[in-house]
Amino acid sequence: MPYSLVEIHDRYKGCYIDRATRSLEVGVHTETNYGTSWNSNGKCIRYCSGRGYTFAGTEGEYACYCGNNYNYARFGPRPNGCSYNCRGNPTETCGGLWRIQIYSVCLTGKYKGAGDPVIDNKPNCENECHCKSLPCLYSNGTCTDGCATGWKGDACNERDCSVGNGRCQHQCTEDTTEEWCSCDEGYTISPSDWMKCVDMNECAGVRGEDYHEDCHTCMNTIGGYTCKCRGGYELDKSTNQMCIDTDECKGNRGEDFDQDCHECVNTIGSYTCKCDEYYEIDTATNKTCVDSNECYGEMGVHYNEDCHECINEDPGYRCKCDAGYNEDNAAIEGNCIDINECLGERGVNYNVGCHNCINTKGSYTCDCDEGYELHPDGKSCIDVEECKRGLYDTDNCHTCINLIGGHTCLCNDTYTLDTNNNNNETCIATTDPSKQSSTGSSVGIIIGMVFVLFLLIAAAFAAAFLIQKRRRAEKNAYTSAKVPDEEKMKPNEYEELRDIPRATNHATNQSSQSHSKQQSPEVIPTNFWAGVWRNDLQANATPSSDEIQAKVPSSEFAEDENEYDEIQDLNSKSPTEDSQDLRIENLRATKQSF
Repeated sequence: MPYSLVEIHDRYKGCYIDRATRSLEVGVHTETNYGTSWNSNGKCIRYCSGRGYTFAGTEGEYACYCGNNYNYARFGPRPNGCSYNCRGNPTETCGGLWRIQIYSVCLTGKYKGAGDPVIDNKPNCENECHCKSLPCLYSNGTCTDGCATGWKGDACNERDCSVGNGRCQHQCTEDTTEEWCSCDEGYTISPSDWMKCVDMNECAGVRGEDYHEDCHTCMNTIGGYTCKCRGGYELDKSTNQMCIDTDECKGNRGEDFDQDCHECVNTIGSYTCKCDEYYEIDTATNKTCVDSNECYGEMGVHYNEDCHECINEDPGYRCKCDAGYNEDNAAIEGNCIDINECLGERGVNYNVGCHNCINTKGSYTCDCDEGYELHPDGKSCIDVEECKRGLYDTDNCHTCINLIGGHTCLCNDTYTLDTNNNNNETCIATTDPSKQSSTGSSVGIIIGMVFVLFLLIAAAFAAAFLIQKRRRAEKNAYTSAKVPDEEKMKPNEYEELRDIPRATNHATNQSSQSHSKQQSPEVIPTNFWAGVWRNDLQANATPSSDEIQAKVPSSEFAEDENEYDEIQDLNSKSPTEDSQDLRIENLRATKQSF
């Protein structure tokens, strides 16, 4: 007679996970042995009871397992995991895939009585038996031989951990309803005996689940594990099961961190450095400071923009400077400082021909006075040659004459130099005869300004040479006993003796021509002064001796005393005297003596 549904439910312990090691150790029914329609919960209970087992379990629709161990829940409960219908009774469930429904063979609170284990096709149970030995021998609900280890109470149905630790190897828990033995950390319940514990190899599990995620290399130990840590880490001494960062910066310089690490900065698993100015982190290690080569960088960014040639130093850099700069390498950062030549001495620190010195970076330049321009080298002033370059009033300056720092003009007849505008650079027309006659005087003044002392000296030497030559000729004429033959005389001299008036005029022209041939292009000829004197005689009926004296060079410009005396003789005569007639009379007297 099968069990009623109520009776089965009264024996139901729950749905649990099953594994290859099995929650209940004895498999009695399989599909191969009994076919696909045999199994039901009642059949499995009767079968296990008839063989003296305490528990029965159905699994996977058809299987039946029996056992005496109370650790059937060691793999964990799954209350909703048993959903397969029994093949022998589709109205019931018989576990599931690796899920087992477990029942107690005897009703809770009943003992297994004496005699046959199955009576009337039912287990021989009056109560669950925890007597010391099986089958249970009881009297008035009490085990006659006492309770099994781990149990206490009159009915031996209470957990007892005080005697033999409840038969548990590690830990006994009295308030649990089923398995009361558990294991210390690092151990797990033995698959063969739920009261015994075996070492758990955590390292065979998953990092972060079975052993700590910060354990670099897991090393199993009996009842636990430890770790081997990478460089920059150390084993946590409080657990020995995880790796923690080593703070090298708390150690000693040169031992725990690099000697050249200026400021140690700890990082997870290592450290890095904060470097002083002019240094940078060594990118190969990130653990030391090396000199920063600023010279590899950009001018004006990594080194001073006025540093002409950067030369790296440790630390910093120095500079090699171009001409015109001083090297300032006193500081860690070198620099080139401009030399202000204009603060120095003219002719020493800057060119003597620089009118107004203007300092520039690395050099200097000049601001030149009017009439000057900057030399191509930019460091001196040179005269502007207005006449060659056409930088004058070409319409009103007849003949341009360059001066140092300016220019002036020589004017044609009927023009005179315009002195009213204070530049002497233009010619203006005039109808005043007195002003026209003074043109030669104005020209003389201009030439004297241009050539100054050199022209006057040259003119004086030329005049003195001619006068001395004439005096020697006269002296030879007076001292000679006879007139030389024509063949032995120069044509002009011979003609002079033959014809006094003609000779006089011819000698004058010859002297002027000879004198003009000897003078340089820039020297004022002697006949120029004579012409000036004659013009004055023509313009003024009776010129004064002062006016004549103003036209004649002084003795310091005459070539010798004879020249000066001759000119003075002319000056001393009365303006009304006929100089030419006097000259003719002298020559006639000379001719008669021959």
